[in-house]
Amino acid sequence: MRDAFFSELYTIFRHDRRIVFLTGDLGYKLFDQLKEHDPSRVINCGIREAGMIGYAAGLAKTGLLPFVYSITPFVTLRCLEQIKIDLCYNQANVVIVGVGGGFAYGPNGPTHHGIDDIGVLSCLPRLTIWTPSDPHEVRLCVRASTSLESPAYLRLGRNKEPHIFDSQKDSPDISQPAMVREGSDGVIITSGFILHEVLKAVDLLNQHNIHPAVVRITTLRPFPKEYISLMIANSKQIMTVEEHVATGGLGQETAKIVAETCTGTRFRMLAIPLEFPDACYDRESLLARSGLDADSIAAAYRTLANKGEAAFGGG
Repeated sequence: MRDAFFSELYTIFRHDRRIVFLTGDLGYKLFDQLKEHDPSRVINCGIREAGMIGYAAGLAKTGLLPFVYSITPFVTLRCLEQIKIDLCYNQANVVIVGVGGGFAYGPNGPTHHGIDDIGVLSCLPRLTIWTPSDPHEVRLCVRASTSLESPAYLRLGRNKEPHIFDSQKDSPDISQPAMVREGSDGVIITSGFILHEVLKAVDLLNQHNIHPAVVRITTLRPFPKEYISLMIANSKQIMTVEEHVATGGLGQETAKIVAETCTGTRFRMLAIPLEFPDACYDRESLLARSGLDADSIAAAYRTLANKGEAAFGGG
């Protein structure tokens, strides 16, 4: 995802002189192409993320389109007041780019985990939140940023996330939810690059003759309430899966609609537990410990669908 972001950014950077890239003293060789093309539009602000947001807001008000890049918690939680006032209140066209969403920086520990960014930023008006599920969707989000009329947050993984969409054949509309997998046994709704685990879980469910549909949401804010309401009205069971804590996330928004519509739809939310890990683990281990690996997702959905015990392995 990170490589896809810089590749696409370079493509538009060459032709759109409004674009300015700001970094909080990281990136190394990732943006060398940008610097070689026009060093005046590449700014290292140092480890001053809050100031970087304010600087970007000023640039935006002159007609430029700044991309502000850093590790997810550094460019979101550390800068919340500046994002709220400098960007959202002033409706400044700035793209905040958080690299390493979810558990992407697993072994680096809680200082680098981006598991609460969406919930925190969802409190702010006028902020678009993009949660692409693969490198191709990252490119689509970067392209969409050139027509922004307000600030946006782009949540990236780290790198080597698998391709789900074929860049030659698929043209998913990132502004709307999309059915990734058809199915007749309820729906799994997800957002972001955990979609890959969800699809592996569905393959496991198919082996047990359970065929849920899979819906992915790329533009998470504004939340697609009408689409989700329709899903709920036409489904016996719905489960949400997100690489984020439950507070302020996809599951909580969906649960609110389930409660308001009173359709009787069975519902379950899978999210990261609201606790710190007891040691530093890689992403795969953290997902498994959070019940968000493919096996755990499949087991949870099987229970929700009332078609078996919670675990596949023991029967």
